[in-house]
Order: sequence, then structure tokens, then C-alpha cells
Amino acid sequence: MHLYSPVIALAFLVPVFAAPRSLVPVEKVDGETSGRHIVTLKPGVDRSSFVFATNIVPTHNWTVINGFAVGHKGKFTEEQINMLRTSSDVESISEDGMVQASVVATQTNSTWGLARLSSGRKLANQNP
Repeated sequence: MHLYSPVIALAFLVPVFAAPRSLVPVEKVDGETSGRHIVTLKPGVDRSSFVFATNIVPTHNWTVINGFAVGHKGKFTEEQINMLRTSSDVESISEDGMVQASVVATQTNSTWGLARLSSGRKLANQNP
């Protein structure tokens, strides 16, 4: 009977000394940022429950392609970012970078319907 007591006690101590879960890295962007972060949740995580449990209110929410990517964006404090990094429900965290177009390309003699896309009124040669 006394032989099993140390084994049982050891079984309760093992989780305490187990390796800590790795933190979700924050993807940094080169250049200017908006000061916000984009947080993507793992598949199957309910966004409302996650927001309620973490008490972190995002500024934008989205669901992409049949609900496979769920996430939100917001201006979070460093403390909130660190809490999100430890969550097992978070897939990724990225800085929200600013993007600007720097090249303009023009195609002449296009044959695939640019006139239809850029026209504000109905084109004269359309079929009824």
C-alpha cells in the first residue's frame, strides 16, 4: 500500500514540471504598420466564446472561405498580445502592415472586356 503512494504523488507532480507551451510568434512586417494586430483563430474555435473568455474586444471580425479561417483585428496592449500568444486557440498573430501600390501597368489593345469593367453605362454593342 505504501509503495503506490509515491507513484500517485509523482503522477500529480508531473504536469507541474511539464514543459511550458510555446508562445505563438508575432509576425513582424517591414515598413509602416497601423499599430493594430491581426489574430487568426484555429479551426473550430468559436469567435464569440473566445472574445468573451479573453475579454479582448476586436475592432474588425471576419470569416473566410466556408468558415475555415476565423479571426479579428484590433489595437491591443502589449499585455493583451502576450495573453493571446499563450492561448491554445490562436493560430497566428501578425502586425497589420500598410501597403501602397508603387507600380502602375497599362495594357493597350485589350481584348478581354476592360471596356465593360470601366464603363459607368451600358455599352452600345451589348446583346439585349
